[in-house]
Amino acid sequence: MSQAQPVLSSVADLMLLVGEHIRRSLATQLHVRGSDGTVVTNVDLEADAMIRRGLEALTPAVTIFTEEASPRLTGSDSRWVVDPVDGTQNLVIGLPLVGSSVALMDKEGHCLLAVAADPVGGRVLAADSDTVYSQSWAGGGLKPLTPDELPRAEGVRRLALLRGNSLARADAEFSRLNQQLSLRVSRVLQTRSPIVDLFLLANGGLDALVCLGCDGFEMPAVVHLAQRLGLPLTPGPIDGEGAWGHPFSYLICHPANRKELVELTGWRP
Repeated sequence: MSQAQPVLSSVADLMLLVGEHIRRSLATQLHVRGSDGTVVTNVDLEADAMIRRGLEALTPAVTIFTEEASPRLTGSDSRWVVDPVDGTQNLVIGLPLVGSSVALMDKEGHCLLAVAADPVGGRVLAADSDTVYSQSWAGGGLKPLTPDELPRAEGVRRLALLRGNSLARADAEFSRLNQQLSLRVSRVLQTRSPIVDLFLLANGGLDALVCLGCDGFEMPAVVHLAQRLGLPLTPGPIDGEGAWGHPFSYLICHPANRKELVELTGWRP
């Protein structure tokens, strides 16, 4: 059991509570402000406050960066990176495709641990430096995923295609990818939530993730958890301002599927 385990367990418990709050909010009237690409709801703010209060209590000396509030700067070398609601635009239109995430990073930008919540499924994925765990409302605490529970290499038939908010809807490369991939694989999903896609990858519902222009607060958790699931990130060729030390465009898939996915996208890393 790693040194990060006590904190990881407590953060997993916190994120289960946050996920349940988001799930219950799906049936309520939302208060929305902002414009396309920068929409914020009361659920974003409530989840943000819950996570900040929990992290401040667990690790009072650690800096916190969240998507919906000013940073809490403590002067520490480590920092939490928080995306309280990933998929806000889905939330606004009533689609239950949302997630939530936190990641702890050191001063060099390395992720030490991460937890992502699936509100609808009542589940979290958590990972420290070498192990990925799962926990649900059924209880029992964090349980390491066994090799049989990790994603398998079965070819690229179903993938998710993500476009970051910094890119225009009519972006030429995104349009090309969407058209090309739709012709060559069984299904292309556009969930607008990397956390939702991460859970689908973990459950075997997706074989790969193709992301263009994704620069959000969820990035450290998505990359760290995917890597611990045995799904490494391959940088794409599209330049831009990345997020938290991660590339602007990337592919995530099982290593055995990498060659096929590179050929499908036409991206040459």
